[in-house]
Amino acid sequence: MVAHFVYILKCGDGTLYTGYARDPQKRLQEHREGKKGAKYTRGRGPLELVWQESYDTREEAMGREYEIKQMSRETKMALIEGLQADQGGREKGRLYLCATPIGNLEDITLRVLRVLKEVDLIAAEDTRHTRKLLTHFDIHTPLTSYHQHNEAAKSNRLVEDLLAGKQVALVSDAGMPGISDPGYYLIRAALEAGIEVIPLPGPSAALTALVVSGLSTDRFAFEGFLPGKKKERQLRLSRLAEEDRTIIFYEAPHRLTACLSDLAAAWGERQAAVVRELTKIHEEAVRGPLSRVLAHFQENPPKGEFVIVVEGAGEDVQKKQEAWEGVSLEEHLRKVMATGLTKKEAIKEVASQRGLSKREVYKLAVELD
Repeated sequence: MVAHFVYILKCGDGTLYTGYARDPQKRLQEHREGKKGAKYTRGRGPLELVWQESYDTREEAMGREYEIKQMSRETKMALIEGLQADQGGREKGRLYLCATPIGNLEDITLRVLRVLKEVDLIAAEDTRHTRKLLTHFDIHTPLTSYHQHNEAAKSNRLVEDLLAGKQVALVSDAGMPGISDPGYYLIRAALEAGIEVIPLPGPSAALTALVVSGLSTDRFAFEGFLPGKKKERQLRLSRLAEEDRTIIFYEAPHRLTACLSDLAAAWGERQAAVVRELTKIHEEAVRGPLSRVLAHFQENPPKGEFVIVVEGAGEDVQKKQEAWEGVSLEEHLRKVMATGLTKKEAIKEVASQRGLSKREVYKLAVELD
């Protein structure tokens, strides 16, 4: 059943605005951006969502909205203060961000186990997956689903629970919630409502793969999942070509070879490590130039969960790029071809020296023909 919400926004100048929406957090953002309903709050200072109630039907919510609009400011403030004090003196609950194992169940922390037992509710990306974890550790706390398909409505419901004094733990299927999952939406909604958010650190696939990769850990960038569509993926890699930090990606097994192929084409023979099934029985790390890593998985069909770690552009690449500053791409290509290299070899060399994809240089080479 879809929830319907009545809400009150408080403006910086003290004005109270009452409205109805399926998603109060989204409507709050629309007000801040000057969109729907903003003519009533525009220019009145920073906005804060201070009160909300959910109803099962649109008619009930609209009826309640009308009632509140007829109230005096004093009555509305009493309503807001009553909710914030939970009408019974209870304090607001806390939202705990609990890191869970990425494979080996022994990697869970004692603190996370304690909190999962003590909270009133656990919000899980996949309740079936999380129930296995809870069963293993004999934890019987109630579970509720929270995933990318219900994040808006469910975030509002969970915020209501937190405002009512319930303690809630957020978990993902593996690792730290909020990383490459919808946890961000709930975290933001909780913070907007003035709820304390407490992180409980633990396993992280990205950091675990980074430290075992053998590549530089001084500075790194996490890119998450690359776009699934080839053109969009190639564009992203082109934009990252000059990034000098170690770069970390997540990838699904069915897209791994396509991703590695595009990485090799865009960035040449950079050193990389592809790590799969971290902390599990079939854990494996394949290291070497991108072409060698790609060849390995072309011969051995990818299975499991993957993290790709690739070295940054590095000083050598930067120096090569600086050496060609002020020289047009056309002139650069002509000079390299004049050394006796074939067009295909020249395209590869220019792409490497410029930090560009071979596709970009190839387009120019076709025009020169």
